[in-house]
Amino acid sequence: MLGIVRSHGGFVTVDSQIGKGTTFSVFLPATAEGEVCEISNDIVLPPERNGELILVVDDEAPICEATQRTLEAHGYRAMTAGDGTEAITLIARHGDQVKVVLTDLVMPYMDGPALVRALKRMTPEVAIIASTGQEHSKNLNELKSIGVTEILIKPYTAEILLSALHRSLNSELSGARTGP
Repeated sequence: MLGIVRSHGGFVTVDSQIGKGTTFSVFLPATAEGEVCEISNDIVLPPERNGELILVVDDEAPICEATQRTLEAHGYRAMTAGDGTEAITLIARHGDQVKVVLTDLVMPYMDGPALVRALKRMTPEVAIIASTGQEHSKNLNELKSIGVTEILIKPYTAEILLSALHRSLNSELSGARTGP
């Protein structure tokens, strides 16, 4: 989380008192004076799905849980893994059912690019969406070169996630229809 906050020009403070608890305060910069953010009222969500299985890989449990709830609320099934090695184990067991893997790039034990390379060897047909809190990551070009077409910059909205999934699943389906 700290990396995401810093990448957006913010900072975190911690206040801890014995017997009273700990408070984390997250500070993000406001928009520049006079700058107007436009909010569209006509966001169109992709249609709800038919129970496709999505594997969410992130070392931050709250992100896995929130993403899983979002996916399940929109008609997907979801499994979570806390790191790349756990994801490999789940793919070995359920690879024929997993349609999309959504993976963080920065994780312990096995980072996102290493996981993507392993997944491409194990299940080349699975669609992969990468997510990162670092917009200028050196891994982005590498990921594109090994076939990752969707890269989400954290924090992202449910709408952005669902749109990326919709594109990934539709390109997988159209590829299946037009394949040899």
